[in-house]
Amino acid sequence: MIKFISGPLTYYINREVVDNFTVTDFTGNLVPNIDPSEFTWNLYDPTGLDTSGIVSVYITELSNGSYRSAFTPDSVGSWYLVIFHSVYFPWGKSQSYWILDTTAEITVDKIVDGIEQPDGKLDSIYEKLPDNKISDSHDTTSILDTVVLIDNKIDNLSLDTTSISTDLKRVLGLVHENIFIDMPIYDDSSNLISARLRIYSTSSSVGTDSNIIGTYLVTADGNGPGKFNTWKQIIM
Repeated sequence: MIKFISGPLTYYINREVVDNFTVTDFTGNLVPNIDPSEFTWNLYDPTGLDTSGIVSVYITELSNGSYRSAFTPDSVGSWYLVIFHSVYFPWGKSQSYWILDTTAEITVDKIVDGIEQPDGKLDSIYEKLPDNKISDSHDTTSILDTVVLIDNKIDNLSLDTTSISTDLKRVLGLVHENIFIDMPIYDDSSNLISARLRIYSTSSSVGTDSNIIGTYLVTADGNGPGKFNTWKQIIM
């Protein structure tokens, strides 16, 4: 089994993305000393391309069953990393990372400040821009370009709240909160090769037919006891 610890989900292009996780056995005990070569992974860039053979992913043990993954994204957008271990989590540990352009290092809370105070919007945003975004001479063209850049970023924050809520619940399920796995099928080597996985919005509904926010089919191609060639999880 695997447990995601914590870590910011927003990073910048060409800077290392670091995430921490723990590995436990099926009795809940931490599992130390796993050789990094035992982990496999798929790393998807914003276009959906599996970059596993292009962008390197490094996994190291911190101590006593706690591990760290790291990679350096080369494009902006949403990146998706899934890490597998054939014994402890063949279904994978997954996490999304939002990669921003370093030329626009304006944090969400700074942008929100500008939204919440419309009368002072431009002043408050200008004050929080990196020094190199507005010249000492306050060149009109560069200022207008910066305003357009910020306005576009604010527009991108104007998302439907219902969609955000649903997506967040789905992410919680994919990191194994409020999930239920049933309908298992095993091969001759007792490997799990198929199962249904359902994600719930509330813990009290787990295992029922109520408050389901996502249903997935998990399949694997077994290759001897405790091994598999491929594993996938698709929405049903």
